[in-house]
Amino acid sequence: MTEGVRTAQSPSFQNLLVLFNTAEGPAKDVRVRQALQAAIDYDGLAAALKGSGQKASGLVPQGLLGYPNDMQPKQDLAKAQELLQQAGYGPDNPELKLNLTYGQGDDDQKLLVTLLSSALKKLNVTLQAKPMTWNAQWDLGKKQGQDIFVMYWYPDYPDAYSWFVNVFKSNDKPQLNLSYLKDSQIDAEIGTLPQLAATDPLKADQAYQGLQKKIIQDQAAVAVPYVQVYQRALTADVEGYTDNPAYPNVVFFYDLKRAS
Repeated sequence: MTEGVRTAQSPSFQNLLVLFNTAEGPAKDVRVRQALQAAIDYDGLAAALKGSGQKASGLVPQGLLGYPNDMQPKQDLAKAQELLQQAGYGPDNPELKLNLTYGQGDDDQKLLVTLLSSALKKLNVTLQAKPMTWNAQWDLGKKQGQDIFVMYWYPDYPDAYSWFVNVFKSNDKPQLNLSYLKDSQIDAEIGTLPQLAATDPLKADQAYQGLQKKIIQDQAAVAVPYVQVYQRALTADVEGYTDNPAYPNVVFFYDLKRAS
């Protein structure tokens, strides 16, 4: 401990999304996407983050309507190898090369990439990872220029709808739906969410959880390795600081006061 400094941590609504290109390239094959999901070392990554991230369960973070407590993923390299072989890849087949982009200067994303590259190498898959500034990464993503797009997401307001309408609803021209998923049934279900949330929260919760199973398990459009945890270092003479997950990294100064 450093004298005069105290620490605090609290969960956030911000999670890491590993989006797979469902429209073109090798990842267009759902078996390749499912293999990539199974190759991620979720537990190892959470442990290596040393408290700055906790293993996710589904797409919606805990604390929001629609959070599923039964969708924690796990690494399964045997399953990944089997799926790759079914798709014509794997150790006894031609090498599979995949392009991945992630945030330049983000050590946590780099850690994910390092662990995933190591796991995939055993399966004869080479991950060609490129760190990029957000604007450059996004410009490339809107051109469908990568197989895997790694980015953070947090809701514009404390409602799970933000993930679904922005990231997984079909668009003619890609914006933030960078898995390029196009599924008319999923689109229709997303369209019902606001009214359900306002009139029948129980049905809305069930709808959110059902949609997550379709997007993550059936379509394998995304993997969600972890939810960020805020870790703060505060001077010991300051009281009243709290993190509000609906306002990431915002300090509400009017709540602060000097310790008596």
